[in-house]
Amino acid sequence: MIFYFSGTGNSLYAAKYIANNIHDDELVNMADSVKEGRYYYALKPGETCGFVFPVYFGGMPSVVAQFVKKLRLSSDEVPYVYALVTYGGKAGGSVQALQIALEKRYVYLSAAFGVKMPDNYVIMYNPATEEKAQQVLREAETDLLTAATNIIARNNPGVSHTMLDTVMTAGMQTAYRMMRKTASFTVDN
Repeated sequence: MIFYFSGTGNSLYAAKYIANNIHDDELVNMADSVKEGRYYYALKPGETCGFVFPVYFGGMPSVVAQFVKKLRLSSDEVPYVYALVTYGGKAGGSVQALQIALEKRYVYLSAAFGVKMPDNYVIMYNPATEEKAQQVLREAETDLLTAATNIIARNNPGVSHTMLDTVMTAGMQTAYRMMRKTASFTVDN
């Protein structure tokens, strides 16, 4: 079972890639689950459980945090649970934030993977050139295949993380909460 959230398609692409390569046919959109109030999921024997999402300001998107906060995951055995985060710059403290949130739900992270994708936060950065984007996507394919291979083998190579990442993520998450206001947006016919 793969729980995913994707804002622009990078993480959906990654979730589908992993699903195809580990032969897991159940993709669950965390945003839909939050909208529908669905938080209970049961794993089959031997089934892995993945969380795939983009890094937002060094951490988890709010919808992922909302989903995990109410998640009820049942399994007859201790499952192999992994995170795969996509990012344009760095993974920041996203995996650690997920790990803390999951542990509050008695779910324990077994492995973590990070995949650099073309940065698409165009408010802050210029988009990559076509050539650079294609290079990043080629490297992402390699990283996704490596992640899938490690998931099948139940390995844990981890995602690099430093104390500086933790400190920067804390500051960036504060900015994220302050900047993600939608009050100025309106819709009409």
